[in-house]
Amino acid sequence: MLSRTAARLSELASRYSLIVLMVALIAAAIFYAVYDLCFAPAYPIADWLINYSAGFVRRGLPGEFILLVARGTRIPPPLMAAVVQLSIYIAFLCGVYRLAAPLRRDAL
Repeated sequence: MLSRTAARLSELASRYSLIVLMVALIAAAIFYAVYDLCFAPAYPIADWLINYSAGFVRRGLPGEFILLVARGTRIPPPLMAAVVQLSIYIAFLCGVYRLAAPLRRDAL
């Protein structure tokens, strides 16, 4: 009886461990974005808002895009930067999930 329960738990852990990991990483990214918007100093968000207003800057393209979309949608630029940051993280984690899902895993 105990070995059947252990085998069932092992099967469940093997099946859902990657999903649980991805959900935890997405939750951590959301927590980090909210923390940056509410409590942290302004520089983590300000780095996303560097643009071409003072001339050519190597990191200016994302900031130019964020400010353009923020003006068009009337969403504050720091909030738009957090949305862009979260969408990049989620897209990356979805790609990692698609690559790792077919792999065989032994959790326990």
